[in-house]
Amino acid sequence: IDSNVNIHLIEKNNEVIGYYGIEGSSFLTGFFLTPENRDGATIELFWRRVESHFPKDFLAGLYTKNTRAMNFMNKKTNEKYETAEGTVFYKVRR
Repeated sequence: IDSNVNIHLIEKNNEVIGYYGIEGSSFLTGFFLTPENRDGATIELFWRRVESHFPKDFLAGLYTKNTRAMNFMNKKTNEKYETAEGTVFYKVRR
C-alpha cells in the first residue's frame, strides 16, 4: 500500500464489511462493500462516511473493468473523465 493512502475500514457487529482509501484531501483511491451489505440503507451510511472526509470536491478513480463501482458512481455524478490506460476519474461536487 502506498504510504500516502489512508485505508478506512467499515465494521458491522465487529466484522469488517468494507473499506475505502483516501489519498490527500481530494482523492478517493478505491472503495468496497461486501455484497451482503449492499442494501440501500447501508450504502447510504457508507457513502456519507466517505464524503465526510472531503470538505470540498473530490476525485474518485476506478478501472473501467469495475462496472459495478462505475454504475454506482454514475448515480453520484455525471462528471467523468476516461483515460487511454483504462481508468475513469469521477469528480464529485460537494
